[in-house]
Amino acid sequence: MRKLKIDKKNNFLELIPETLDDLWHLQRILEKGDLVSGSSERKIKGEEGRKAEKITIWVEITAEKIEFHESTKTLRISGKMKAMKPEEFFAANAFHSIEIGLKNKIKIRKKKIKEFQLEIIEKAAKSSGRNQLLLIVLDDEEATVGEATEKGIKIKATIKSGKQGKRFKEEKRKENKYFEEVLKKLKEEKKQKILIAGPGFTKNDLQEYLKNKNIELNAIFENTNSVGKTGLNELIKNEIIEKILQESLLVKENKKMEEIIKEARKENSLIEYGLKEVKEAAETGAVEELIVSDKKFFEEREEIQSLIEKVEEFKGKVMLISSEHEAGEYLTGFGGIIALLRFRD
Repeated sequence: MRKLKIDKKNNFLELIPETLDDLWHLQRILEKGDLVSGSSERKIKGEEGRKAEKITIWVEITAEKIEFHESTKTLRISGKMKAMKPEEFFAANAFHSIEIGLKNKIKIRKKKIKEFQLEIIEKAAKSSGRNQLLLIVLDDEEATVGEATEKGIKIKATIKSGKQGKRFKEEKRKENKYFEEVLKKLKEEKKQKILIAGPGFTKNDLQEYLKNKNIELNAIFENTNSVGKTGLNELIKNEIIEKILQESLLVKENKKMEEIIKEARKENSLIEYGLKEVKEAAETGAVEELIVSDKKFFEEREEIQSLIEKVEEFKGKVMLISSEHEAGEYLTGFGGIIALLRFRD
């Protein structure tokens, strides 16, 4: 995320999303009632005998609906128009949508910028432009290629080795073909950092294959107990990947959930979960940190926003976690909302 302007005094933000993750972050920052402005297109009714035409406009709307469309790489904000240029086509309170794509500037004026929103922007800005790490876990039967995005693990490909029977020459030929397909996929992704792992010796055979072919990759080789998505999740918890992805929300969110699990196992744990219970704790200033899944956040946005304001009023911290990876799935099992408490009444 590129930060052009952050004016806390006037509750104004000017940002440019540079990655899909940035659009996802913007969806979490925006809320109903925000004044959003940017370039857009609008169909203008033609004069008598002429067809309607689309023109490029500058428009400001009051946000009512916010939708992230990953397939089209756009964030769609819909609401009533407050201002428009050219002014001759402005119709007060007419409904309009602004579609924000990658590299599109967006201006947001809020009633109040919340601390958790500033934290999201700062984390997005630090990771913006960073080549994301490519992960691959493999054994002698299949390889799973994925990437660690801010939302979670994204599976890019599954490659089968075609292994069968026990004839050495046939198996060796298939192994080379298998490695060729793996290498082809790694090159297609054009990532600067690659972490290759798995149980057994297949990863070592791949390393030897690359050496014999004089192929240089910026790759680190590690061990895992599993392959597939389980193996990729195992890598996320590895200290090596933590060093590589120091600014990654994914690693931080998994570490946070590990802390919560550890605390929850204590006899007198300072953990509360469930919206009703957490709201009661927030009212007394007992919430040190609020952890909410983005699924819960979007489903009950207004109520969660109110809860966040109460937690921040008492100087508590807020973390929104993606529901699309292991930590988020665990959080969903607790109703999508957990609080770490300062004390219990």
